[in-house]
Amino acid sequence: MALLPPILVNSGYQLRRELFYRHIRPIVMFACLGTLLSALTAGFSLYGVLKLGWMGDFNPTLLELLTFGSLIAATDTVSVLAVFQKKRVDPHLFYLVFGESALNDAVALVLFKTFASLTENLDGRESFTYAKAAALFIRDVIIEGIGSPSLGILFGFAAALIFKHLDFRELPNLELPLYLVLLLYVPFIAAECLHLSGIVTIFFCGISARRYVTPNISESTVNSAASIFKVCAYLAETVIFLELGLSVFGLASSFQWKFIFWAFAAALLGRAIGIYPLAILHNFTLKERVEVLHLEDSLFADANAQPGPTSGRAIESPDVYASSSGSPSLERKQDFKARKTPLRRKDKQISRNMMHVLWFAGLRGAVAYACVRDFPDILGHCDEFIAATVVIVLGTIIGMGGATESLLRYLQVTMDVNEDDYMEEWYKTKELRGTFHYFENHYIYGFVSRNVTVAFDAPPSNEKPDLDNKKTTDLESAYHYKPASIV
Repeated sequence: MALLPPILVNSGYQLRRELFYRHIRPIVMFACLGTLLSALTAGFSLYGVLKLGWMGDFNPTLLELLTFGSLIAATDTVSVLAVFQKKRVDPHLFYLVFGESALNDAVALVLFKTFASLTENLDGRESFTYAKAAALFIRDVIIEGIGSPSLGILFGFAAALIFKHLDFRELPNLELPLYLVLLLYVPFIAAECLHLSGIVTIFFCGISARRYVTPNISESTVNSAASIFKVCAYLAETVIFLELGLSVFGLASSFQWKFIFWAFAAALLGRAIGIYPLAILHNFTLKERVEVLHLEDSLFADANAQPGPTSGRAIESPDVYASSSGSPSLERKQDFKARKTPLRRKDKQISRNMMHVLWFAGLRGAVAYACVRDFPDILGHCDEFIAATVVIVLGTIIGMGGATESLLRYLQVTMDVNEDDYMEEWYKTKELRGTFHYFENHYIYGFVSRNVTVAFDAPPSNEKPDLDNKKTTDLESAYHYKPASIV
């Protein structure tokens, strides 16, 4: 576990804030609800296989299987993201995978610690009830799900205030070490002392530090810190995988191949349950109900006039267009309600091919292995779970990770996208708006950062643009916002 902070703080630090918040809803859905569904699906499906007698002599308890399901739900997309970066895939897909993976690790760790604490109470079976287990689980998730991110953001604020009021920019030899110490292990140690999740805390500390601290430090420190975080994360993952590879030789007698087969299948099934239904639900929430009218032309001046070219066609409009005497008009014949995705939200849609890539990108790696090394060995099944995790990690990384590039070509995923040009176009057509962003730009950002220029002066409006004063005959453009050129 001590090697995970560099990995998580680097994940939070490297997130591109604009695209992360643009797609925050599906990212949070996949990372929170999706990880929970994946863990529960894996745990309960393995329990069903156990009850059918298909695991041979291996007989774990339900709580042990749920603990295993929670750790195996933690994804490690390092190899997939490396292919994404090399092929320069669509940034929309890249940040969906990256953001979901980063938050997924944090959520999976909370689930693992909660189920592991319940498993450790199995030796006191007289006082153990599933009602008590459920209550303890809900309590831990709420406390760690709220307390840990809040603590990480507070550490980001504190570091920003320190560097705002104490100018170290002329002392780079002091500025860089202090910046690294404040971000790497201080939040982690503080969270663990408060019995919160140090991993979740340090992840959100990395996000808040990138946003609030970097304006207060020198450019050389920003660049050096980013490089150091990447190197530390790389070294931490290298050490974990070295230890994983060496541990295989000590687990020769612990490989329960029937359990490993079903665990691999359960991990893939759980990932599918955590991706496809939620992606479909997300796409549905993007749609808006619009009125579809069947219209035909008529001439009020001449009742015997022939229908115009729009006769009998179905069009969409938020308003009913009124007619004027002596000119062609649109007369309603039939209407009904339909749900369609507005053009302003088209870039948020998750296509079917993207769903396939999101499912396929759920490799297991360093976080899953680090968790299983702390698996509670109350009933003597720890080695079997470690062996199964090693096989699943190696199988997904070598097999699925190696096939990522072929999958991208097969699914015809957009590649060779220049991210800088993409973001330049993005800034022209999109912006982060809403009450939270207005409050953050006007009050929080200016308070903790020096030399700040407020992003916008007027409170953002979530209302649709006033279309009544716009002269247009295109009902499609009259209803939709200006479409993005980067879909």
